Amino acid sequence: ELRRYRQQTEELGAASGEAAAANAQLQTLKDKFERELAQVQKALDKAQRDIEAAGLQRDKALKLGEALESKLAAAEAQIQKLQSGAEGQSEMAAQITKLKDQLEKREANLSRSENIIKKLMAEVEEHKRG
Repeated sequence: ELRRYRQQTEELGAASGEAAAANAQLQTLKDKFERELAQVQKALDKAQRDIEAAGLQRDKALKLGEALESKLAAAEAQIQKLQSGAEGQSEMAAQITKLKDQLEKREANLSRSENIIKKLMAEVEEHKRG
């Protein structure tokens, strides 16, 4: 009976050692998961900040575009007046061309901002799924 007791004690010790090893492996996996989760959260936070910054840039581009459109409309109205008087036409045409060029540049910037936002939103969705 003493032999059986010793055998059970040894088996219990071995099982306890295996449980401790499994527990250590589990803790290692948990630590790794927490690190990876923190990295994903960091990436998501950065993506959110990038989206917000791109949104602000887009809003700024929209406001500038609206201001340029207003200036363009005013310049076109002025050209209408000058054309009837045939005075200063070439100067106003140059201003109109300049304003149109500025508007086109702002529209291009707005388009780039929208593309950045779309890309960042896709990255956020990918991180959420991943």
